Amino acid sequence: MKITMMMLSRIFRKKSTLFSLLLLPILATFLAILFNISSEQQVNVGIIDSNQTFISKKIKENLKENKNFNVSEDIQMGDADELLKNKTFEVIVIISEDFSEHIINGKNKSLELRYISNSEIIPWIESQLKYDIDNLLIIGQVANGDGSIFQKVLSNIESMDYGVKIENVQDLSVSKAVSSQGLGFLIVTMLAFSSFLSITIISEKEKKIFDRILITKSSVIKYILSYLMVGFITYLIQFSIMSLLFSLLNIKLYVPASVLYITLLLLTLLISSFAILVGAFSKNVLEGVKLLNLTILPSSMLAGCFWPISITPNFMQILGKIFPQNWILTIIEIAQNGGSVDKILVYQVLLLLVSIFFLLISYYKMSSRENF
Repeated sequence: MKITMMMLSRIFRKKSTLFSLLLLPILATFLAILFNISSEQQVNVGIIDSNQTFISKKIKENLKENKNFNVSEDIQMGDADELLKNKTFEVIVIISEDFSEHIINGKNKSLELRYISNSEIIPWIESQLKYDIDNLLIIGQVANGDGSIFQKVLSNIESMDYGVKIENVQDLSVSKAVSSQGLGFLIVTMLAFSSFLSITIISEKEKKIFDRILITKSSVIKYILSYLMVGFITYLIQFSIMSLLFSLLNIKLYVPASVLYITLLLLTLLISSFAILVGAFSKNVLEGVKLLNLTILPSSMLAGCFWPISITPNFMQILGKIFPQNWILTIIEIAQNGGSVDKILVYQVLLLLVSIFFLLISYYKMSSRENF
């Protein structure tokens, strides 16, 4: 308990450490909000229409009705690749010359899409185009190759008087994205703050404080537990600040309270045990800082803490899924989408096992004082 109180007094006495403790979760929250505001901007979509018929016109009209797309038709085929490279357009839809002929005859004809690699918007455009083409194909099967019949049926459908009841449905995707991304940034800030615990352990080791504290192996356990307690208290403060901001900004997590609290408890245990592990194996402060820099930022980037892991190449997605940070985000995603408890439990058990492994290795290293 003495070590815990001593560590906490250092945190609250040192202005820079206290500043980091309070500011980082605030910064994480607003970074998540800014990230998702930028992701909500309209996507520039280009169309090259080599067909120029009433059918291709219908396809273009449907795309333009989508408020998420900023559609432009003033594009030449030869300029398509260059326009994608300089990011003037995120995707270009190419309607071939024989498109309408296939549709009128009831034969499927896909549209060519040229786009920036790993663009998130592609599945949405593909889904809308497939829906529009499927509807036109039904008319084509009725027309059986007769263009006049096709046009007449299409006109009749468009002129039908539909009774539409409009209901406002709350869009939860933005709030879920902000909360998930906010937790991703929080994980990074918690890992960054863990350097304080690691460096303190290293400093005490260099000052031979262990010679006075670690007299027996039971003292090693008490020492580790004291640092775990410090980690729990400081990370509880950080999460409380973020929770308060979420509440003030009306951002909901959409995660059951039991799942959230258990996951955060395991996250705190994991990060604290990682900090102790780094402190135990580092010979000096410089070595500890290097080790933290080599592990925290790269692993967090690969795990999807800074951006959705789905936008990265496949091999990076596979690599990112081995890091515990990704397990936390996966738990949140499963819970937000109403996934099964069994899937969540698997990741929670993995987090617990990794934490125990870190603590056992740290205990072994600290107990062997001749190698410590």
